[in-house]
Amino acid sequence: MGSDQLAGAFLLAVAVIVFVYYTLWVIVLPFIDPDVGLHAFFPPRFYAIAIPTVLLVVFVGLVTLFIGLTMLRAASAEKRKKKQPQASTASAKNKRKKVT
Repeated sequence: MGSDQLAGAFLLAVAVIVFVYYTLWVIVLPFIDPDVGLHAFFPPRFYAIAIPTVLLVVFVGLVTLFIGLTMLRAASAEKRKKKQPQASTASAKNKRKKVT
């Protein structure tokens, strides 16, 4: 099994475990009597909404930051390209003057 397949299998296993845990926490747990010991394995239901909300905000912020930085780098590279041909044409003119 290659390293990519191993990483994929690990990520799939983690996703399945998180999905089952979250489904039990949000959908099944409200129908189980609070006296059952199963409630000890889960945090309060407030966090069932708070944790995904915080993760979503962080994810959207990181994507926005990545897009912004990419746009800034592209703009600065474009400025450098515009300045570079002018400098090379000026140096070519100076070389011609020196030769003649």
